[in-house]
Amino acid sequence: MRNIMICLVIVCTLISCKNSNDQKYRSNATTDDQLPFTKEHFKGTWASTNDKTTAAFKIDETSFHFNENGTFKPFPYEIKGDSFIVTYPNLRFGYKVILWKADSVHLMDEYQTNSFVRIND
Repeated sequence: MRNIMICLVIVCTLISCKNSNDQKYRSNATTDDQLPFTKEHFKGTWASTNDKTTAAFKIDETSFHFNENGTFKPFPYEIKGDSFIVTYPNLRFGYKVILWKADSVHLMDEYQTNSFVRIND
């Protein structure tokens, strides 16, 4: 019985530590800081937050233009809800998108989140 009580105390302590750490790292951003994910809001030229001077990709009415070594290659895309789906020659790939009013965007796939800022051409 004593071992069960010790285990319960340890588990409760671990859970409470995890919750307090989660609170510490949460963003202060709210949904009020977001834009609806539409083609109009997404169109433009975007640079990685790691290199804000070089365009990573461009979005126009019909194509996603990926910067491959200085050459922009167009690929068709579609928007479904909060998803951005690009059709490459041998693959369709989707991202969950969060657009921010501060001209930034998060593209999230199952492996990572990439952040970009809008730049002027």
